[in-house]
Amino acid sequence: MATILEFKKAHGSATAPEFRSIPEIVHEHATARPGSTAIVCNDEAIDYAALGATMDRVAASLQRADVAKGSVVAICGPSSIAYATAFLGALQAGATVAPLPSHVSKEQLLAMLGDCAATHLFLGSDLNRALSAMPTDIKRIPLDTSLANSAFNAWLTSAASKAQHVNVGANDAFNIVYSSGASSLSQGIIQSHGMRWAQSKAGAEFGFNESAVTLCAMPIESNTTLVSFFAALVGGGKIVLMPQFDARRYLELAQNHGATHTMLPPAHYQRIMEMPDFAAYDLSAFRQKFTISGPFSAAFKKQIVERWPGRLVEYYGTTEGGGVCMLDAHNFPHKLHTVGKPAPGSDIRVVDKFGEEVAPGNVGEVVGRSAAMMTGYLNRSIQPSEVWWHDKVGRPFIRTGDIGQLDQDGFLTLIDRRRGAIVAGAAARDTAETTEKPATGSRRAKVHRRRKKQLWYQY
Repeated sequence: MATILEFKKAHGSATAPEFRSIPEIVHEHATARPGSTAIVCNDEAIDYAALGATMDRVAASLQRADVAKGSVVAICGPSSIAYATAFLGALQAGATVAPLPSHVSKEQLLAMLGDCAATHLFLGSDLNRALSAMPTDIKRIPLDTSLANSAFNAWLTSAASKAQHVNVGANDAFNIVYSSGASSLSQGIIQSHGMRWAQSKAGAEFGFNESAVTLCAMPIESNTTLVSFFAALVGGGKIVLMPQFDARRYLELAQNHGATHTMLPPAHYQRIMEMPDFAAYDLSAFRQKFTISGPFSAAFKKQIVERWPGRLVEYYGTTEGGGVCMLDAHNFPHKLHTVGKPAPGSDIRVVDKFGEEVAPGNVGEVVGRSAAMMTGYLNRSIQPSEVWWHDKVGRPFIRTGDIGQLDQDGFLTLIDRRRGAIVAGAAARDTAETTEKPATGSRRAKVHRRRKKQLWYQY
């Protein structure tokens, strides 16, 4: 694997739950509840027994091709059951997975492949044809949308093949997420098994359990989708994948499958609620709706609370980790202009330009820390001071680059960007669509106009 720049390994009092391997948990579900549906996509479904067996075949096939702990396996294509099994099987083989964005140019994709030093690439059929000039030292594996009668299925070892067990620890690299900032330069953010485990385990508090039905309408490559996807798998529920977002199709799937959980950017919520027959769909099964990835006006949050069943929770954070704010919109209707309070286990501060912590009500850069923090950036010589702020006892906090203020109740209001935003995956698109429209000429209006050009990434 390419050299990783690690900044800090000791995170002080920010502790994660006792570590478990996510692939191992999926296999436990396969043993305990073999016939329960794990993933649905289009007209195809796979239960936990078949998911565990296919993961094992993927892992064995990769190990047969000399993939081992420390190898990087890239995946690029639309969401599908094949995509999910390739991701999980690569993890089981001990590899680090690089889910690459499919909406970027061929040149950008090739640059990411070179940066992460992937030895194998699972590639969707459309992209497979487009990347005919890909370097020959990368083994290309066709990733069809269906498992049945596919080239992907033909590549797998026989069902009798068993993967060799690989021990992974909390500090081992789980995945590399590529995010692009205001400079349009992609940078790989390395997230560890421990970070993903901490995020997924926390899902139990939000009802990600065996009865949950999670509707994933964004690509699996998106960090936001990965958060809910793995929380749903760890909980043993059913996941419904959408290869491409469509507002009407989303409503149909939510109604037909009795969706209980979803995670969407504000722009997707807006498109769904603008459907003229929105009220005709039965969405009563929803328990939790999460939102991320962009400016979200208080007025629109209020609309969702009033018109869409289930709790609305807004998250704010960064792909790098380092603390999360959470707004429970139903319980704090007077705080809808904020992004909430620090979630349990998160420590959020505001510091001035000299690096001094400021009192509530004062404006400064938002910094945060938690158990779920990145290992570092891949192949980037970034000054630690650009990424980390340390408190008086030396504990590291990740600098978000966002300007905000904490009120007397501990709720965070975002005001502006200090430096280039980090935007990841499909969540980068159209996030400014739901920005509220304040009075022309006011300072608030100028801030919101800047936001439309400088998007921030939320979780």
